[in-house]
Amino acid sequence: MIQVWLSKAVEDQAAMLPEAAHLWYQWARERGYDNPDVEAYVGSLMDRVRGGQYLIILAFKDGRTVGMVEVQVDYEPANRRVFSFIDKLYVVPEARGSGRVAWQLACGAELAAKLMGAEEHRLAVKDTGPRRFYERRGFEAEQTMMRYV
Repeated sequence: MIQVWLSKAVEDQAAMLPEAAHLWYQWARERGYDNPDVEAYVGSLMDRVRGGQYLIILAFKDGRTVGMVEVQVDYEPANRRVFSFIDKLYVVPEARGSGRVAWQLACGAELAAKLMGAEEHRLAVKDTGPRRFYERRGFEAEQTMMRYV
């Protein structure tokens, strides 16, 4: 069973930072970064969380952290809309394949964004595999950006 953990409380978000930092490090290494700066990532992430419009969501399976996603909610003055930006959805290699962890994280991100007032959800996708994953779940391509309304 996969459990998704979500809390908007800053102290809860701070308590998750070690797990998030570990997963972020794995995410960065898989993308070819030789020496990812975990300390800078944690500092930047905590600043964004304290701002109140940024969340970290973690997924657990059998008591182990198996994935994460970052969600930012922002206002777009030109369209007068609140939107969310889904960033760094990451699933550890041994939990990949079925799409269940990624799907649970995406659902958690969507729910969190809606609770924070978002009317539209966006994410940047470069690879065709992740693009197909999101298109099957209702996102539409806008150049390299995916959008779900």
